[in-house]
Amino acid sequence: MHNSNLAESDCSASIIIEPHSHDVLFGRGNQCTQHPGNVLLRQLLLPRKNLFVSSSPDARKRLVYQVYAELRQLDPPPRFLTRQSSSNSWIQVSEEKAIMKM
Repeated sequence: MHNSNLAESDCSASIIIEPHSHDVLFGRGNQCTQHPGNVLLRQLLLPRKNLFVSSSPDARKRLVYQVYAELRQLDPPPRFLTRQSSSNSWIQVSEEKAIMKM
């Protein structure tokens, strides 16, 4: 069964107080768009943009997985984080949700 709130339903989700530089932050505003991990993600996606737009859905999916795999090679590997609505902390989203957002 698909759950659109995967991070909140995952009992194993850990609370993250301070994202590291490779983390990708979900959200709007300067804090997210200027975070180093989000900048890196855009740098990896931008050269592929024209190919992505002109590709079939299957080819698009492969491109996204390629970028995700490149990101996972970093040390430390990035976490895809969403802000917890009840606090000033972050929680990691599932791989599925991270890929869907890319």
